[in-house]
Amino acid sequence: MEFTKFITEGVELLAAALFILGVFLKNLKRVKDEYIPFVLLGLAIALKIAMSGVAVESVLDAIFATGSAVLVNQLFKQGNKISKGE
Repeated sequence: MEFTKFITEGVELLAAALFILGVFLKNLKRVKDEYIPFVLLGLAIALKIAMSGVAVESVLDAIFATGSAVLVNQLFKQGNKISKGE
């Protein structure tokens, strides 16, 4: 099965941008950690609709991009814990 046919143009860039924005929000200390994924999802939906127009695919792409960004962040955090022996 080819998963690449489910990924539309720009989702990878959106996920990378969301990851960087999430790190920025975490370091900003104005947004509680619990709310960062929701802020990222809202921004992702708005950006994807602005890029591709209002469609179900735009919302699904935004959810996929946000999930990817949060997953990568968690992989980094858990990897650091493992390497430190926690």
